[in-house]
Amino acid sequence: MAGGTDFELQTNDADGAAVFLSTAISGLGANATVSLDDATVTKQATVLESGKAITAVSTVANCTGAGVVKIAIQFERMAGGATVAAV
Repeated sequence: MAGGTDFELQTNDADGAAVFLSTAISGLGANATVSLDDATVTKQATVLESGKAITAVSTVANCTGAGVVKIAIQFERMAGGATVAAV
């Protein structure tokens, strides 16, 4: 990834942090792994309510290059019947 400043995971949920993970793109070299614990800028657990979304973005500029980003998110159901769907 090149071109951006920070890689961010954001949510549009008013009860959670707007940006709950942010890490410097300069630290995302080949085979890098970043967890919520070791993100370099923002690291905050968040609540995602029904109907809300998580968006992955790059700050300042779009990232370019041939790299691949894989994102794994662990969820805990807080309401009976709650579901998670990729959009």
